[in-house]
Amino acid sequence: MSADDGTTYFLSNPGVKGGLGYSVTTAAGVNVIEPPPRRVYDGLTMSVRKEFSDNYYVVASYTHSALRGNYPGLFFSEYGGGQLDPNITALYDLVSLLPNTDGPLTNDVPNAFKASGAYVYELDAKTQLQLGANFSANQGGPSNYLGAHELYGTGAAFILPRGSGPRLPWNWQMDLRGALAYKLTKDYTLGLRVDVFNVTNNQATIAVDQNYTTNFVYPIVNGTPADLPYLKTTAGAPVAKNLTFGLPIAYQLPLSARFGATLSF
Repeated sequence: MSADDGTTYFLSNPGVKGGLGYSVTTAAGVNVIEPPPRRVYDGLTMSVRKEFSDNYYVVASYTHSALRGNYPGLFFSEYGGGQLDPNITALYDLVSLLPNTDGPLTNDVPNAFKASGAYVYELDAKTQLQLGANFSANQGGPSNYLGAHELYGTGAAFILPRGSGPRLPWNWQMDLRGALAYKLTKDYTLGLRVDVFNVTNNQATIAVDQNYTTNFVYPIVNGTPADLPYLKTTAGAPVAKNLTFGLPIAYQLPLSARFGATLSF
């Protein structure tokens, strides 16, 4: 953590009252209370299940949930395209990067549906055909308006409160499995299987460019998209909007298949 925008740093647990860094005074003489890390998940799941009998089973569920806070966890996926170094991210490094970090976190999925089932068909005394399917549908996650910071570069500053951007589109997928089990002897069974993922080859957008500008900017504390036309650089000039802002940068994995063989004994 740093109280002087990166001139010096110290190690501490933010938000611990009375602890080092709980209250810091910036180089400009402003006293700031470091907010405690907050990552709260609330969810309600409703499910139905038919246990395996009569050669088949089915299970389905719907989850309504919210994941909110100012701390996404060990990884900081928004910043600079993603910081994947656990526990040593830019979070809490600079007081100037604290504003607007509270809101729906990256993995916030308000609505999610899942269903799966399987059927076993006895071809003869030694041969068994196994069929399975899995379906999932998820509401898209939140997006942000990010800007650059003079010390920490592109995507470091939340121009508007976390999650102020449009949500990503829904994505859904159907996976299928077929398997054949043949009993070679009393103790040995040969199995052959094929799994087909995303059989409809859906390619929904799962990530977009969240860098509204690559200019150095200050956050608009508690601002809204209506405030963006008035956004200025740290030097007081109009910002140049990133031409690829909001465009897709990642999609669902395309249709694929996996083949396998097993020998059970």
